[in-house]
Amino acid sequence: MIPISTFNLLVVVDILFIIYAVIDHRNRIYANIVIAFLGGLLSAFLGQAAISEAVYDVIGGVRVVVTTPSIGYFMGFISLIMFTYTMFMVYEVITELLEQKAQKTEQAMKGGDWND
Repeated sequence: MIPISTFNLLVVVDILFIIYAVIDHRNRIYANIVIAFLGGLLSAFLGQAAISEAVYDVIGGVRVVVTTPSIGYFMGFISLIMFTYTMFMVYEVITELLEQKAQKTEQAMKGGDWND
């Protein structure tokens, strides 16, 4: 079970992951892709925790289970968006690498024409 304070902290961390992944879009070490994936994974975890009665709060010395399906479904939607964004960024990196490879091949072919 997860205390409500830890749940709230994880939501803040997830928001920071999402902000970093969107703002640092042109990272050459591809940390934004990893962070976007982790943000999606954390959103999915938090959404499932909110739906499955895994979050609790202590009120008057008694544990009270907090169930919020609306927040759970919203976090699931955020997770879907982040996984889609991750796949988009991976596709963009692969396309960019293939273009660079094609340019290098073109340059090698142009440079090798004088030998024929």
